[in-house]
Amino acid sequence: VKGQSLSLEKFKQLFKLKNKTEVHNKIMEVFSYRNDISQRKNIIEEIFNLLLSKHRFEIPKHLVLRKQEDILLNLISQPDYHVYKSQKDFLKCIELLAEKNLKEETIIDQIAFKENLRIDVSDIQCYLNLLNHKRMCEFVYFKPPIEKIEDLHSPFSHNIIKHTVLREKTLNYVIYNLTK
Repeated sequence: VKGQSLSLEKFKQLFKLKNKTEVHNKIMEVFSYRNDISQRKNIIEEIFNLLLSKHRFEIPKHLVLRKQEDILLNLISQPDYHVYKSQKDFLKCIELLAEKNLKEETIIDQIAFKENLRIDVSDIQCYLNLLNHKRMCEFVYFKPPIEKIEDLHSPFSHNIIKHTVLREKTLNYVIYNLTK
């Protein structure tokens, strides 16, 4: 996946951009920071806050526990893990993060289903194009478990990438329709 270039044509296709001004404005979403948060991340957080405030639901506890395990496995490999773990509310924060992630994934999956969104090879190429450039990775909110993929010595199911790309496409669909 990794490369040194970014295809502007795929970038324009992914975000339905028509001219250089729109491309410039879209790129500014990840280069504009306020309080150490990119504008893109801020937009996404606001959208999820809005959606989750209007559509309340509970996630089963066993799913939250499984997601917590995944988050902890990912954190253990981070150099700052012991600093995080020493915080007294560490496990509560992990639980809240797991629940937040599951709710976001659930609501975005429901939108994809209700809107009958589908992906094709072009969508996957556009998604992977963003992963080519370190700064453009910030456009990707739903990331595949790259650590797990890079550790594999055998092929993995393409459904992992397809599902992640569908979530990302749905998120871009929601942002596009709410900001038109």
